[in-house]
Amino acid sequence: MQILNSKKSIFNGIFIIVVLLMLFNIFLLKSAILGLILAVLWLFGAVAGIFGAKFAANQSNLYQKAMGLVLGLGLIILISSLFFYLFNFNSLAIILSYLIISGIIFYLILKFDIKPKFQKNIFRFDHNIIIYLILFILALFILFYNQTNQAIRSPWEAVPVLFFIIYFLATIFLLKTKNLILLSLHFFLTFIIAVVVYKIGYGFDPFVHRAAEYKLAELGYILPKPFYYIGQYTLVVFLSKIFFVPINLIDKILVPVLAAITLPVIGYYSLNKFVNNKNLLLIAYCLLLIAVTPLFFYTVPQSLANLFLLILIFLLFN
Repeated sequence: MQILNSKKSIFNGIFIIVVLLMLFNIFLLKSAILGLILAVLWLFGAVAGIFGAKFAANQSNLYQKAMGLVLGLGLIILISSLFFYLFNFNSLAIILSYLIISGIIFYLILKFDIKPKFQKNIFRFDHNIIIYLILFILALFILFYNQTNQAIRSPWEAVPVLFFIIYFLATIFLLKTKNLILLSLHFFLTFIIAVVVYKIGYGFDPFVHRAAEYKLAELGYILPKPFYYIGQYTLVVFLSKIFFVPINLIDKILVPVLAAITLPVIGYYSLNKFVNNKNLLLIAYCLLLIAVTPLFFYTVPQSLANLFLLILIFLLFN
């Protein structure tokens, strides 16, 4: 019991230090590197960890983190949107939203005596995992090497055949590893193709929404106040502020990265109750990847809404 209390005290102390350092950095230091590190610890360590431990207590560590991230981002959207509609979503509103969420996290820690799990030995390193990671890096390198600022109709016009060969081989080794972390990496590799290949950006709608996000960050409001889209707008501006990452980058990667983190884990554990064969489930998931890629390879409010809807559908099977 003393050991558990000691670990809890250490976590509480680290959490308070992170919260205070983030405020200090936002107001005074304004260090992009420090801001990124602290925001990752805050969002993925504390927010995702505590919400996952509270609302998915009996699930695996990975499921807790993925579910906690979804709940945490949902809370950010809710609180930020309330500030937007009732007042303005300026820097003060962002800081207050951050403090409210941090306060809720601290309340949950103290009230319910919970702390996030930290899984050890996530990777069981064998040759299949190493080969997959090498292929993953090669595939990413090919995508970045073949970036273009031309107005092409499809990313496949710029991506060479070699990418597809490497992608196919990576899929084979992924199935051999049966590793959910690598499955998330595979989803990420798939969803990020258009984001990487199109240097300026893919499609038309994202540019319109990005312009609105820039104005929201600059002015703290958009007039007339829209009834739609504001969930994504406030989330992007909030994350940009605390992560010290440009709005352009946050907007581009939000849905692809979030989908890659959450869908493999939440979907796998939800469907695992109906399909006991892990190999069959992974194959089915790779086939599902083909179907959902058009939904999540770039960020618009509709794709973000589709992601939350699909997660909700998976939860209905849990």
